[in-house]
Amino acid sequence: TDAFLFEDGAEPKTENYAVWNLKQDGLLITFEEYQVAPYAAGPQTVLVPYAELRGLLDPNGPLVPFVQ
Repeated sequence: TDAFLFEDGAEPKTENYAVWNLKQDGLLITFEEYQVAPYAAGPQTVLVPYAELRGLLDPNGPLVPFVQ
């Protein structure tokens, strides 16, 4: 959705971003149940394209080929 119902679950704290996966098109962040929305809202994820992370990636790292 456009907004999280439980905003504290998306605050910039390490524990809020503990579940993530590298996908072909970006970094997929998955929030735990009830972390940012009620269970009935279903799984809550955010895909951050690698291009958005360009300045944060190691220029010699394995993800550089994915940054367009």
